[in-house]
Amino acid sequence: MREAAAYYRAQDSPLQGRYRSALVETLDAVVSRPETFPIVHKDMRHAMLKVFPYGVFFRMKRAEVRVVGVIHLRRNPRTWQDRAQD
Repeated sequence: MREAAAYYRAQDSPLQGRYRSALVETLDAVVSRPETFPIVHKDMRHAMLKVFPYGVFFRMKRAEVRVVGVIHLRRNPRTWQDRAQD
């Protein structure tokens, strides 16, 4: 998340704000209705940011949502699988 924010800040300040808004909107949706997002592997779920090529990968543990990563999907979309082992 920090890398992406820094990248967009370096590119164009308004773009950073739009990225942050898209991220917050996606995280809010994940927290409020996590079971509506598709399972991509075992108990790992995935939510896409609007407009930006990032996915939020997360798990539900009891009443808690644990974000495993916010991954750039055009670079290495399988990065979340390395984190899924935790």
